[in-house]
Amino acid sequence: MKHAQAFFSLVTLMSFLFVAGCENRDLGNLSGTDCPESDTSPTVVLRGCDTTVANKQLGECTLADVLKECEPAVGEEFARCIAAKTNALVDQNVIAGQDKGNIQICAGDDRETEGEQPGEE
Repeated sequence: MKHAQAFFSLVTLMSFLFVAGCENRDLGNLSGTDCPESDTSPTVVLRGCDTTVANKQLGECTLADVLKECEPAVGEEFARCIAAKTNALVDQNVIAGQDKGNIQICAGDDRETEGEQPGEE
């Protein structure tokens, strides 16, 4: 449990520091790199779950690009990563609270399918 709490604290801190440092420039993805193959879909889709949230352009990347950086994680780790990113994005007025909720619902769906491969039912 200590490791999970430490990981969550680190992810939250990293997300906050990145977003806080972007006040004077366009928000790019949270790793600060370009997005040459940007996800330009009209809404943010996380692992097949359509959040219905508009996939806005944030600098050179889109909102979906920013959130998809959590994809190496699974289950609770994925949900915590998404929560940290959406909390920081709400704090910076990039997305609304309702958008955060819709995104986190889809991230929570991943916890229910933890251990399944994409496309499995």
